[in-house]
Amino acid sequence: PFWRSRSAGPMPDSCSNCAGVPAIHQAVLARAAEQPVPLAHSLRFIRSASAHLSPTLREALELTFGAPVIEAYSMTETNLIASTPLDRPRKPGSVGVTGRWSEVAVMAVAGAELLPAGAVAELVVRGPLVMDGYENDDEANRQAFAHGWFHTGDLGRLDSDGDAFITGRLKELISRGAERIAPWEVEAVLEAHPDVAEAVVFGVPNARLGESVAAAVVLRPGAVVSGGALRRLAAEQLAFHKVPERVLLLPALPRNPLGKVQRLGLAAALGLAETPAEPALADYAPPENELEQLLVELWQSVLGRARVGRHDRFLDLGGDSLLATHLVGRVATALGLSLSLLDFFETPTVAEQAELLAGLLPGVGHAVESLVFGSL
Repeated sequence: PFWRSRSAGPMPDSCSNCAGVPAIHQAVLARAAEQPVPLAHSLRFIRSASAHLSPTLREALELTFGAPVIEAYSMTETNLIASTPLDRPRKPGSVGVTGRWSEVAVMAVAGAELLPAGAVAELVVRGPLVMDGYENDDEANRQAFAHGWFHTGDLGRLDSDGDAFITGRLKELISRGAERIAPWEVEAVLEAHPDVAEAVVFGVPNARLGESVAAAVVLRPGAVVSGGALRRLAAEQLAFHKVPERVLLLPALPRNPLGKVQRLGLAAALGLAETPAEPALADYAPPENELEQLLVELWQSVLGRARVGRHDRFLDLGGDSLLATHLVGRVATALGLSLSLLDFFETPTVAEQAELLAGLLPGVGHAVESLVFGSL
């Protein structure tokens, strides 16, 4: 085996490694934390495969067991594609070095062009360990083996040393309007919070944007962090369109029999898969006071819309970080009060933002009466 030939020194008589998927490692780690004394073991390394291993989980495993964690990247159709070597420092984010078992390249998603080191596109594989094809499924073979390579469906890049970095799945990218969001990038931010044990980010159907971003989070025992606090963390580190609009706190993540979280089916599993209908004309709710009227006119001006109702959500109307920043400035000029970008997630409607602003300055509704029809 590769790990045996690359490791230094004699192999111990007892178990020298532990292999598993991240879900199993997470469960082992939780039990280890319950032990009154440090665990005695003879592990030389821990191997993780089959699903994305978060940096937070890897660091916790290495701290608890005092053994390096290596990653392996493979598929049923290809056997081993990449594995972390033990004879040199690990590269952060890499699933290991390629080229020792099969030929690996990065191919443009549209077309057959092979891209240079550093380019992000679909990882493709060929060689003696790759299967010949799917039995009695010509269409699957046509798609999977296009241009003489097996198409993994994984997005990633190769560096100049041949190390592979996985950035997402073609089918798992969240399409929010014109933006494409890699869930793993958002998950890394959420899982960096000390109270978060696991996080999975997924798309939820959205009538106007196609999809919106949501996150399911499992907290560590005894943790009390709120979904709002996690959204604030994400807003501080990510672009506006990547911040989850919903953060669901769950006791456990739904998994398939192999221990994997099925990201593509998670919205349905959590009851979020119904695409809301476009609001009908009768659903329009006019502003109810002077402050709401002011905000409605500001939103209409910034968003370029002829009509905005008090219950409309800024993000659903096509709002983005630039427009939100513009709107924050307009509110500050008109009222002398400051909103933040996070307020467009926590108070996403005109009515909710008006209530927030009224709380910042009691009586503000009367103060804006002369501004409502002024020059905005």
